[in-house]
Amino acid sequence: MKKYRIMTEEQARAFAGIAQSLEWSEGKARTAALTGSVKCNEEILAHPSLDEIGKMILRPAAVQLDTVPLKLHSPKYSRYQDGNRYKAHTDSPWMAVTRTDLSCTLWLNDEYEGGELSINGLKLKGKPGECVIYECGEPHEVMPVTAGARIAVITWIQSRIRDPIKRKWISDMRKFLAGFEDDTERFLEGSRLYSAMLRRWTE
Repeated sequence: MKKYRIMTEEQARAFAGIAQSLEWSEGKARTAALTGSVKCNEEILAHPSLDEIGKMILRPAAVQLDTVPLKLHSPKYSRYQDGNRYKAHTDSPWMAVTRTDLSCTLWLNDEYEGGELSINGLKLKGKPGECVIYECGEPHEVMPVTAGARIAVITWIQSRIRDPIKRKWISDMRKFLAGFEDDTERFLEGSRLYSAMLRRWTE
């Protein structure tokens, strides 16, 4: 689980304004039994601005390094207000044709109370333009929003490396190599090993 700065606060608030001007629908859960009783929010599943946001999520070098992304599921706007919440759950292992290795929440505003994202009991509330990316199977929930409207973008990432432990090793190895960029011999040898690991483990 890690936070990233995806866009400026001004950009995030502009996207929040776009979302607020659109027509929202009731959020649908993985099964009908969960909709309403477990998941209570509003969503927008498609809009040109969401395509732009998707590109921005994958742009930072830190996100590329840590997630080794293969595919990003279509992002969606999510709004919680008037006591809306999403009780503890785990995300589906598949979204359409995307295997959901990693979940991503991008905050677009902070003019609300409550609404923390709780991941395994750790409560998070990001600033506009920040996102948190975490393993999809982690139990998580959105706490009730008691004032204002919480607007965020939700999406999922399929990594080129399915195993989260190997994914972390790859990320750690690349960061470790950065300390040897002035030592040509060691950097080249480390790069050879790094590339071999990628070829063996990536899809």
